[in-house]
Amino acid sequence: MANLSKLKREHMLNFLNKLRDEHEDDDNIIAINEIESELTSKKYGLVWEEHEERVDEDIKTKVPVFTEVKDREINSDVNIPYNFLLEGDNLHSLKLLNKTHKEKVDVIYIDPPYNTGNKDFMYDDSYVNEDDSYRHSKWLSFMGNRLNLSKNLLAKDGIIFMSIGEFELSNLKLLADEIFGESNCIGIVPRMMKTGGNKGRFFSPNIDYILIYAKDISKAHDFKVKMNKEVVNKLYKNIEVDGKRKGQRYREFGLYQSSLDERPNQRYYIECPDGSLVIPPGNAYPETKADGEKVLPERGDGCWRWSLDRYLQEKDNNNIVYKRTNKGVLVDEIGKPSKWNIYTKIWLDNRENEGQTPTNFISEFENRHSAKELADMNVIFDFPKPVGLIKYLIKLATNNSDIHNETILDFFAGSGTTGQAVIELNQEDGGNRKFILCTNNENNICEEVTYERLKKVINGYNFIGKKETVLFERKFTQADLKKMDRILKEIEKVKSENNKKYNKVSIKFKDGVYKVVGIKQYNSKTEGYNVNLKYYKTDYIEKFPQDDNYNVREELLRHIVEMVQLEHAIKVDNEEYIILLTDDDADKIEQNKEALKKCKAMYISSQVLLTRSQELLFDSLEIELNLIPEYYFDYELREVSEL
Repeated sequence: MANLSKLKREHMLNFLNKLRDEHEDDDNIIAINEIESELTSKKYGLVWEEHEERVDEDIKTKVPVFTEVKDREINSDVNIPYNFLLEGDNLHSLKLLNKTHKEKVDVIYIDPPYNTGNKDFMYDDSYVNEDDSYRHSKWLSFMGNRLNLSKNLLAKDGIIFMSIGEFELSNLKLLADEIFGESNCIGIVPRMMKTGGNKGRFFSPNIDYILIYAKDISKAHDFKVKMNKEVVNKLYKNIEVDGKRKGQRYREFGLYQSSLDERPNQRYYIECPDGSLVIPPGNAYPETKADGEKVLPERGDGCWRWSLDRYLQEKDNNNIVYKRTNKGVLVDEIGKPSKWNIYTKIWLDNRENEGQTPTNFISEFENRHSAKELADMNVIFDFPKPVGLIKYLIKLATNNSDIHNETILDFFAGSGTTGQAVIELNQEDGGNRKFILCTNNENNICEEVTYERLKKVINGYNFIGKKETVLFERKFTQADLKKMDRILKEIEKVKSENNKKYNKVSIKFKDGVYKVVGIKQYNSKTEGYNVNLKYYKTDYIEKFPQDDNYNVREELLRHIVEMVQLEHAIKVDNEEYIILLTDDDADKIEQNKEALKKCKAMYISSQVLLTRSQELLFDSLEIELNLIPEYYFDYELREVSEL
């Protein structure tokens, strides 16, 4: 069938060519070329009315910078890296992060506005309501700008998680396909936000979604989670009675597999304990006996999972199980059903190290848990995401590493859940992860919610009462009654493993749900964490000032410390970390031998020329020398002819 769109497009292009022949003035030719460009541009995918934000306008005449708010710094431990909270328009922050963190971010999690039309999405200082005819176009322009910048930040094996509701799910999927590539989509995972409820006309909204993309899916590792204890107890119920693996648990898995493919190297006779030979039913091509004789068995469609060499190796390792059966699928030498089945041993410790592939539905982390946690801190925020959810996603994306020093970015930080998740993960496994959070200060959210929450988590906060952590949760069914002994043993194990971590471990049973809960009693204040945090605000300097004495380079140098600190997750304290912006700075520090003994690294402007004596001195003290990169502001300086 004909492509009607293509035919119409060709017809219009032919008409434009006629117009081009009839007009020679520049304005008309330019207009015709613009129309032609629109007609020939890509037509598959999202099409929307593109909108420009005020921040885009500002950047045309101003240079975006960061300014540190020093009285909001939190310094807990000089030996660990800094985390950053960036207050301001996240488009502004993302543009600057592209200078310091290009391909350096391992995990991005965002929870952007769901654009429900109910005052949850603000565009250029005005809420977008459901009657706005450009509601979706504004949201797509808003998200497209930010996702394009975030893609540059992801490391080659980086992962981005995006929470979204049903209102923009389909649009976000198409937009993300366009930006990250459809082939890099890892999945769309529904998440249980809550159970029950009576809102909604036709359905009660209980789920949202998480879209997951890799920067490059060929470099992304498999997602694995720690094996669920229920799965372990159900599948790995056999215990080895002797040999090297005595006392270890395993499951049995059939060595026979049905297959329509011809796999001659996976068809051979196996001798059972009574001396009989068995083989899967198979196609009519020669089979190999142990003595090398070729035999033609009955037709069928099966083979072993392994080659003969692999089978003999596993047999030597005591990994083969022979069992008598009345329902055997294997056949003997003359094609009759055998009384034997053959299994391999799958060892629990091997699979625990690998982890378990997660399901594409998340039901464990409901929003009600996070709301109570913020209320305990006396931080007011509607609908925060659960800390457990973000921890779960970060672990999925980084489980291939034993040394956790990843950088995690959230540029719709909201209440700061991602920051708390990173802090708690580091506490749990001794990791050294860093977080960067970006949020605006609408309704003072950054100052009074995000920052206050992080400060209270880090320093501890006043709290008298009990905090509960669910250690085991199970909704019992009729079938569970038959295996209560095993379930009760599992519950006792959970209790014994956690007795020392909590003041009390209790059991609760309500509405058919059985829970083991760890309870900590606080009489004054919660425990804090060793975490360092810097607080930046987005700012601008004029790109084309009216004052002839105004120097853009000098103004940018006033904000170079913020960029160095951000890129290297450090504090320029002029002791351990020193910045040299002028030759005078270098001369002064050369004379301060005591200060230099503490110095770990120097960051030196390209305008500074070290003397030979300074180079020798710094080298003798094993001070790391780093050139402040031109890429921080080279484009802007060229634009104003100062580079």
